[in-house]
Amino acid sequence: MHPDGFTVRIRFNASGVSLARIRAVVETLLLTEGSGTFRRDEIDEMLLGLQESLTNVARHAYPSGDPAMVELLVRADGGRFQARIRDRGREFERRAAESRPSSPPRESGYGLFLMNRTMDRVAYRRRGGTNFTRLERRSKSVDPEPISIKPRPVSSR
Repeated sequence: MHPDGFTVRIRFNASGVSLARIRAVVETLLLTEGSGTFRRDEIDEMLLGLQESLTNVARHAYPSGDPAMVELLVRADGGRFQARIRDRGREFERRAAESRPSSPPRESGYGLFLMNRTMDRVAYRRRGGTNFTRLERRSKSVDPEPISIKPRPVSSR
């Protein structure tokens, strides 16, 4: 294991790659290079959130299946996981996605729910024709940085 975690950048064609292969690469890195800071259940949840986000890009940003390059940057360090996804597909319409009725039950349409459920932070923005999605998660098994408190001197009056 690398003591400082890892950073990896993967560029792929959204319509031509198996998302399961990308998930397997990230899983292997989290298990072998992730400094042992993530529990197995946390890794499974992070992978689910990541796969949902990549599936949404492939399905919704490029609905016609045209060749589309996507860039994925994954970083894990000190109990923090971060994934950044960049694509030039159609813009994500968050309001439309969030306003869909939840009943009757559907077979699809749970991607946003799962991403928000499995990550501490999910952010999206579009700038200059490019979509940027960011997923973040902190391991529950790693203590946060300790806070240093200096005692005040006691004055004698």
